[in-house]
Amino acid sequence: MNPTEMINWGDVIYTFLFFVALILLIRFVVTLAKKRKAK
Repeated sequence: MNPTEMINWGDVIYTFLFFVALILLIRFVVTLAKKRKAK
């Protein structure tokens, strides 16, 4: 049995996009927090 056949690429792509979105959201919140502290 080929291991690659067990991988659902749709799930892999959605998981990857989810992590990218999460990282961008965290960076956005951190940037806002820094701007608020600067004022």
